[in-house]
Amino acid sequence: MDPERWRRVGELFHRALEHDARDRARFLDSACGGDSELRAEIESLLAHHEDGAPRVAPTPPEEPTRAGDDSGDERLDGRRLGPYRVIRKLGEGGMGMVHLAEDSRLGRRVAIKVLPPPFTRDEPRRRRLRREARAAASLAHPGIATVYALEEFDGALCIVSEYVPGETLRQELAGGPLPPADLLDTALAVARALAAAHEGHVLHRDLKPENVIRTPDAGAGTGGVKLVDFGLARYDDPQAAVASATRLTAPGAVLGTPGYMAPEQIRGEDVDSRTDVFAFGVMLFELASGRHPFSGSNSMSTVARVLESPPPDLRQLAPACPPTLAAVIDRCLRKDPAERYGATRELVDDLERARQGRATSAAPPDAADAARNDPARDLDGHSPPFGPSTGAAQDGGTPGRDLDGRSPPAGPSASAAQNGGTPGRATRLSPVWWWQFHQRAVGAVYYALLYPLWQVREWAPAPWGSAAFFAALAAVLVAANLRFHLSFTERFTPAQLDLQQAQVAPWIRTADWVLVAVLLAATALIAEARPAWASLTAGAGVVSALTFLAIEPATTRAAFRDRPSDPPA
Repeated sequence: MDPERWRRVGELFHRALEHDARDRARFLDSACGGDSELRAEIESLLAHHEDGAPRVAPTPPEEPTRAGDDSGDERLDGRRLGPYRVIRKLGEGGMGMVHLAEDSRLGRRVAIKVLPPPFTRDEPRRRRLRREARAAASLAHPGIATVYALEEFDGALCIVSEYVPGETLRQELAGGPLPPADLLDTALAVARALAAAHEGHVLHRDLKPENVIRTPDAGAGTGGVKLVDFGLARYDDPQAAVASATRLTAPGAVLGTPGYMAPEQIRGEDVDSRTDVFAFGVMLFELASGRHPFSGSNSMSTVARVLESPPPDLRQLAPACPPTLAAVIDRCLRKDPAERYGATRELVDDLERARQGRATSAAPPDAADAARNDPARDLDGHSPPFGPSTGAAQDGGTPGRDLDGRSPPAGPSASAAQNGGTPGRATRLSPVWWWQFHQRAVGAVYYALLYPLWQVREWAPAPWGSAAFFAALAAVLVAANLRFHLSFTERFTPAQLDLQQAQVAPWIRTADWVLVAVLLAATALIAEARPAWASLTAGAGVVSALTFLAIEPATTRAAFRDRPSDPPA
């Protein structure tokens, strides 16, 4: 849900609370104007409220912040804000609008975020915001975009920070999940930057793929990424006497992005570094699998899953993900903050061990039995980082070499990785593998059926034989090729699979039925002249129908049973 929609939901929710329960239906009829999805979200919030559940709606929005009269739109381009000349708008979100500008004093480009009025309207908040901006500006790490200043223009407060050119991790995700090596490097780089912020007593509170940029300007040891946008940052020094009393947000307020907020953040409870760790886990899950672990059809169902549902099994969705990294992500996503990493530096240590291929301490105690029964583990219970072929590293040798340092000849266990395949896929017959096999097998069999139908064309009375063949040809081209397309999508860009399945399913099913109809019609056309061939086409028609009506749905459910689905109403 976009920020404007989120604010609209919050506004109507609070206004609905002002009405008597008997008058709310009338109010919602008028306020929602026929928008059934908007009304459903508000009614879901109201139901949670009546049940005493935590409030998850944002505070009601106020009018957009304006620097002068124009900061709410793109007409700031070319204008001056103090010493800054605005070049163009970079983006916007619930926390304000960001512009690229040039600092005329120092001759450098900067990013200027105009903060919304709730953060700047009253003086106590302004003082707190300045203090927390100073805390963010004190962070000195090559993986964190530097906060330069907190400026005021025409009554609006603006955060001036380092401009970081590059591509966000959200943009990278459009091409599918990250390869394991890149995933580990990226995870470690972000974790180190996050640990530096936490050790400086600064919480980010809005960590997500949009706020991590891969940039050539990143310093050494950063993995090429920078953590940006501390617009929701909070100073959290436990040693400061005023730490709890001077927070920017009051207890019970909900700030953040639905889907990345930890359960305690959604409930408006006290947050600490473990809240950022949860968001980090969500982001890593996405980078590993291409899918959000709690995604629902709308923000309310997403929030409900964050609060109540466990994440899917990452090893099912992303077989290439190293087991050690999957264990780290699982610990980050625990509902109870006490079960997550108590210090972000511990998270960094486990990621470093995962990258080095050593056993990690991230696996929770209650996973010990499952770990002992994992066929990917050796007799001592250790899990190789990328599959059985790298087990030599567990004994101190070089991965892929024997104890004498020699490289063994390539065998079946190594062939997948050496030929560019995904480690683990070649030896693990998972439900996803069977779904892939089914899609490809059906496509191949459909093409094979064109041969008997070509024979029918010659035996059946004209023009029915030719009509049957060309109808079958069109059906096969659609049904088989779209199945190959889905198989390719699942393999290389799984983040797009849901959308692609929804788009092509009607075409595939229509083509399936056309092919079955043609096979049965061909049976009738040649039954007397060619009974043996008629038996073949009849059997092919029946088997095809059973395949797409029963077998294919079963393999799909098995392969994607952990994909989040909306909870029952």
